[in-house]
Parts: sequence; structure tokens; C-alpha cells
Amino acid sequence: MKPEDVYALTSVVDPRLSPDGRRVAYTVSRVDEEANAYRTAIWVAPLDGSAEPRQFTSGERNDGSSSSSSTASAGRATAASMSSSSASTAAMSVS
Repeated sequence: MKPEDVYALTSVVDPRLSPDGRRVAYTVSRVDEEANAYRTAIWVAPLDGSAEPRQFTSGERNDGSSSSSSTASAGRATAASMSSSSASTAAMSVS
């Protein structure tokens, strides 16, 4: 492995199941070589494989840093909250 190989690495962490057990939300992290920074996005996928995983947050920043992903108690909505030293945002998608 060479130092520049780090840019090809991707990590998947922090899986969270929906209360109904039908979906999982998780974070995907990578290194942005041009910006020399980590980029982390939240993704959502059905557990039965009936659809492709979809990216829930942009990942333009480090959305997974100090973030959490969870599902609403009814299992029909996915919410994510992201915070940084200067700002806090929230997103919701109802399916």
C-alpha cells in the first residue's frame, strides 16, 4: 500500500435499523483528495435488497462528523441531524 492509496478507501459505519426493520441508515466516509478533507454522507437502503441504496445527505462536507442518523418511530420517515463547530442542520425525508 502506498500513501496515495488512502484516497481509494471508503468506510461504512454506524448502521441504524428502522423500527419496522425494513431499512437501514448508515454513514459512508471517503477522503476528498482535491480538498484534502474527509467527506461523509448518510445513506439509506432497504434490508430486503428491493432497491438500490440512496444517498440521503450530500456529503459535500463531513456530514457524518458529529452526526446521527435515525428513523422515526413509525418507520415511515428518516431524519438526520448534522452539526459542526459553526452550524447545525437537520433534514427529513418521508417515504
